[in-house]
Amino acid sequence: MRTLGLSPLELRSIIEKAFLPLQCRCEEAADSSLNVWVEQQPDSGRMELVGKGVGTQELRSSRDINDLIARLRKQRNQSNQSNQNNATSRRHAAS
Repeated sequence: MRTLGLSPLELRSIIEKAFLPLQCRCEEAADSSLNVWVEQQPDSGRMELVGKGVGTQELRSSRDINDLIARLRKQRNQSNQSNQNNATSRRHAAS
């Protein structure tokens, strides 16, 4: 993976730092795509897969990297909202 002249390690660092203070872990797959996990809640230690097989070949500018991070954040937020709604529904059903 060679994006914008960035090494895989540099790209991983950019993505992982974009989610601070949450923990984020990126792993490069054999096909040069990335799998991205982000912590569900601060200091929870529970990681959630928010991007599987994220293509890096189309990342040709800093805007492309920014758009990717925005998509990953949106996916994480939607997943967290869904999880909260499910937990609320279970609590009401148990009442």
